[in-house]
Amino acid sequence: MRPAALLLYLLALVSCSTGSYVQRRQIDLDASIVQLAIPSVMFTGEGGPATVRVRNTGSASWTAAANINLNLSYQTSGGRPMTVGPGRVLLFPDEVVEPGSEKSFAFDLRAPEIQEQITISPQMVLESSRYFGRRVPVITTILFPPPALVEPAEGATLDDGSPPTLRWAAIDGAAGYTLILLAPLLDRSLTFSQIAYPHFQIPPETWAATSSGRYFWGVAAVDAQGMAGAFTMHSFNKTRPYPEPAPLSGVPFPIPLGPGDATTHADPVTVRWTPLADATSYHVEFTLPDGRVVLVDITTPEFTFSPEQWFSLPAGHYVWRVTANGPMGPGPVGPPLRFTKITTDRPGSPDTFGLDEHIFPIDPSKWPEAAVEQGMTMLQQAGVKWVKVAIQWAFMQSADGTFDWTVPDRFVAKARDHRLHLVWMLSTPPASLLDPSARQVAPYYQLIPDIPADWNDPAGYSPTFFTFMKQLIARYKPYSHVVGSPTYGQLYGVQHWAMGVEANNTIFGKIGPEQYLKGWLKPAFLAKQEVDPEAKILAMLAYIPDPLGTILGLPDPALQNNVIDYVNRLRDLGAPDFFDIAGVSIYTDAKRGPESLEKANSLDQTAVRRGVRLMRTAFPGKPVWVTEAGWGADLREKGDGQCVSLQEQAVYVPILYDTAMAEGAEKVFWFGFRDSLQEGEFPCGPWLGLVDLHFTPKPSWEAYRRKIGGR
Repeated sequence: MRPAALLLYLLALVSCSTGSYVQRRQIDLDASIVQLAIPSVMFTGEGGPATVRVRNTGSASWTAAANINLNLSYQTSGGRPMTVGPGRVLLFPDEVVEPGSEKSFAFDLRAPEIQEQITISPQMVLESSRYFGRRVPVITTILFPPPALVEPAEGATLDDGSPPTLRWAAIDGAAGYTLILLAPLLDRSLTFSQIAYPHFQIPPETWAATSSGRYFWGVAAVDAQGMAGAFTMHSFNKTRPYPEPAPLSGVPFPIPLGPGDATTHADPVTVRWTPLADATSYHVEFTLPDGRVVLVDITTPEFTFSPEQWFSLPAGHYVWRVTANGPMGPGPVGPPLRFTKITTDRPGSPDTFGLDEHIFPIDPSKWPEAAVEQGMTMLQQAGVKWVKVAIQWAFMQSADGTFDWTVPDRFVAKARDHRLHLVWMLSTPPASLLDPSARQVAPYYQLIPDIPADWNDPAGYSPTFFTFMKQLIARYKPYSHVVGSPTYGQLYGVQHWAMGVEANNTIFGKIGPEQYLKGWLKPAFLAKQEVDPEAKILAMLAYIPDPLGTILGLPDPALQNNVIDYVNRLRDLGAPDFFDIAGVSIYTDAKRGPESLEKANSLDQTAVRRGVRLMRTAFPGKPVWVTEAGWGADLREKGDGQCVSLQEQAVYVPILYDTAMAEGAEKVFWFGFRDSLQEGEFPCGPWLGLVDLHFTPKPSWEAYRRKIGGR
């Protein structure tokens, strides 16, 4: 061998035995992204900061010399790459991230000049070797900014003469505009699309058909593909001068028949007056407790508020008067009468009564669409307004961090179409979030709820749940900016979020008060404060006085006796600062052997009273919702005599609601709407529904409909 060749050979051996070995040695690198501060919405052309905080969960240190960095990839909804920020965020030259410690990578984003959905995917990388740790994609929606409204000014008062022209600042790149108008006494918004210029006159027929009062309007820029940008909402007041009597109207004033002074009303009222033979129509004026004036033109000698109108109006004193329009003009004004509306959310109203859904099984993707439609149609026709639904975290985010919104999008769209308010209950994180070392795909449903493994993060709450809740609330809030959401640009939205099933109930997992606060309540509350401050967070607890274990068949002092200690500990930890509503499940053993129904009723009413009273005492000032309660009626007589009869279940429906409301509960949810074989672990669990598996009504369904005034 020639000397030069020998020298090269020896150098190669040295290289293989030293540096090459180091290069090939498997370094134990792992990472967990613990917090993402990446905006969910940006406006076109806008710049802004972002932060990704990562924990070193491996055994090797991270240094710049080792070529360990944060990788960022960007992809549009159509799969195209689109750069809106750096591809790499580097460690500082002298920085060392030791195992178990964390590093915050800060960088700047710059939105493009077009509307788009961009998936931003951070992941740690060992340069020229491999990625490590879980990739956590985040969707950022790029929208046109909300147009600045020019005219009329916020809170301006307009008369009802000519319909006004609404004006706003033009948006660069917009192909047109969409305008939303919400008028008084309307339970839906009016949408006007394909507006070419930054101004719009309300159509005369719309202006004439809507009453006086406060109007809300918003406008969004639209691109060439029809995608609307961010909305901005303003308001103005429309007033209508009361008509001056015509000297030759030919009609006297109508004599009001009622309601009159010293009457109070919780139900929608009907105002009546004497009909006049020569009247062509009538003009009714209502002065509301807040000073607003609403005027109604009608041809019949009476006017009835619809439930939607009535429950949207404030409580207090109302003054009303009426005049008749004759062949020659309006006649004289009748004398004013006054009545009082006592509450906007009264016991016995549809707004008070809720239901826990069992329209589909625990895995809703396996249930036919027709069943969801059938169930929601029954609810709407019965007058049901509030439905608590359990769509779990694991249904929406898999172990690799990707999202699938198919199931919740379908359900929210159906609820929107049927005018149902959703209370969305969340529990059961994906397996990968329960255990950061897990890499398996999360099961679609896990029975036992739990909290994220990072509940005790130095931030003081779970960063993973905070990040998830921000995306969830942003997607389903009213006037969502998330393209593809069923609430995008819609007045309808989800604004009540229930945390877990029953935090103190050991049947559903062992979650301590501090874990519940940091793993569920606090991150959810902070997320909603950032994304939708009008949303409400529900704490979910249980009051189950069953010391002998006759309901579940397993005496459990921890289950039955820990609720008082649990709520007191939550209070001492400051939990009331991080939820808006105290929710409580209340169950007892409805069938107590040979004892009478009256005895069972008495025992159960005591439990309901004590459960509501405990929540009100522990969390003063918080509304209390009974989020679950009910008796199971064994339709197939499979409960071995432990379940009540169909008739006994029907008797209990009004007892439950009346008892809870008398004690001060704001809302009560019967569990549940539909029988469910998923509740088979409890003796009467499968038969708690008001309708059976095939939506056949039980006597309790008819009792429920009568109680809420449904038809």
